[in-house]
Amino acid sequence: MINILNTAKAVFCFSLIFCVTVSYRVFCYLQHGMYIYPSYLKMLVSARICWALGKALIWLCSIKMLTTLISVVNSLKVKAMRAKTFTYRLKYITQLLLDMTPAQREQVKLNIQSIQPEITVGDIIQPIFDISPQCPHCHSLHFNKWGKSGSVQRYRCKECAKTFNIKTKTPLAKLHKCDLWLQYAECMELKLPLRQAAKICNINLKTAFLWRHRFLEAQSEQYKDKLSGIIEVDEFFLAYSEKGTKKLNGDRVARKRGGEVDKRKRGEQVAVLLSIDRSKHMIDGVLADDTASEISSHLEPYIVKDSILCSDGAWAYVSIAEETNCDHKRLISNENRVQDKIYHIQTVNGAIAHFKGWIDIKMRGVATKYLPHYLAWFRESYAGLNFQQMLVAAYR
Repeated sequence: MINILNTAKAVFCFSLIFCVTVSYRVFCYLQHGMYIYPSYLKMLVSARICWALGKALIWLCSIKMLTTLISVVNSLKVKAMRAKTFTYRLKYITQLLLDMTPAQREQVKLNIQSIQPEITVGDIIQPIFDISPQCPHCHSLHFNKWGKSGSVQRYRCKECAKTFNIKTKTPLAKLHKCDLWLQYAECMELKLPLRQAAKICNINLKTAFLWRHRFLEAQSEQYKDKLSGIIEVDEFFLAYSEKGTKKLNGDRVARKRGGEVDKRKRGEQVAVLLSIDRSKHMIDGVLADDTASEISSHLEPYIVKDSILCSDGAWAYVSIAEETNCDHKRLISNENRVQDKIYHIQTVNGAIAHFKGWIDIKMRGVATKYLPHYLAWFRESYAGLNFQQMLVAAYR
């Protein structure tokens, strides 16, 4: 509105200056051309012409300003009506979604995804490569495009003369059928077993197994989270397993369908550390031995100083709390499971129970050598990553 008034003032001033200029020009013309008429007649004609031109200009500017003002007001009304209509429709749709069952909401989600344009693996991976493009062999920044292999762009390095693509020397290198990766990542998001995922993607069971561990390989030893605030930590034990191995190491005897392990024997169990803060950041690790040094090496680098560490009575956490300058809450007896109504280890114990149930029941046990991969999978699921984010994490 302020801009319109400023424009109107400028137009009005311009019209006045124009009127004065025209009046002067006409007066000069009459003075030199109409020498046979008296001077008062020259001035009269000049004044009338100037007044008529100025009046016409003022009326024209006023009409133009009024038209502009009306159009602006109408456009503002239309925008306000559209915003009001959108808000009403959004509330109506939200209420409909709240009244639906979870199955109906999932069907709505699938219908929306089917309408959206299909996203390819290249659309997800290519922008990551373009952030820091370089030859994976010699790390040179000088390379050219070198044709395509299917839909995948290939490049040729000017320094080492080797060819590569965006998957070379990544966990996804030399994997085929990349058009099915997104569908397989959706199966991983749902934590489906191998046979179900292989059936949905129409791939071989061995291919499904290879894809699973390639997708999880990059994340198994990478920790990007830092634990802060109230931190809960605990360790648990799983039976040592060589599932899938035809010949067992040493003198071990195969346990039928997992079987029971002797908890008194060293080497029959594997210690696993799990730590969670209240912001859902998670740190995990398979311990070589259940010792204070092993626990400290897996936990201490990821704790932000001046946090609050909640643990059981293990003495290893006492030294960790001292090194990181954390307030330590030791929850030992059953009567002292919760301190001040907020300090407890129930969240991490619930996550441990969830992980054990998922491994033992749904996955029917996993080999110990692949345990870091399943911990990474559990960490991604706990963080709420969707299938596209899982694929990006696998590429990195």
